Amino acid sequence: YDFGVQAGTLYMALSLRGLLVETALVGLGGFVLGLIVFFPLRTLPIRSLRSLTEALTHSEKAYRQLVELSPDGIYINQDEKIVYINAAGVRLFGANTAADLLGTSFWDRLHPDSHDLVRQRLREIQATRTAVALVEERYIRLDGSVFPVDVAAAPFVYQGRLALQVV
Repeated sequence: YDFGVQAGTLYMALSLRGLLVETALVGLGGFVLGLIVFFPLRTLPIRSLRSLTEALTHSEKAYRQLVELSPDGIYINQDEKIVYINAAGVRLFGANTAADLLGTSFWDRLHPDSHDLVRQRLREIQATRTAVALVEERYIRLDGSVFPVDVAAAPFVYQGRLALQVV
């Protein structure tokens, strides 16, 4: 167009074959590069996760063995119930098996003379979220006999919920 008046016609013929081939090659190259980079990098986190899981499992087994073989009675108090107790704790309370104590209130094993002290220690643990020092408390065996023990307690997460480990 020359000042609004058609001056002539221009015809263009272009093959899209070269453009399509080039686009396909770029796409194929990207796909291959993606395979080369993606899959090896994808396995790295899986290897790391597997390694960390194995380390955590080993650590948990070692800790459990340490607790089980401890000569000190150890129990876990969660929601004011005994949810775990080691063999020394079972013997300490005069039970035949852990099942005799699991699910029972720890208050039933604690002598009434120690209730105020334990309530105060529980408040301290809740406020500070740290372990409390060793103190003498009195407990009750299943046969009703009373015995003194030095007790320490520390908060921790057991099976996804807050609990106390009592030694």
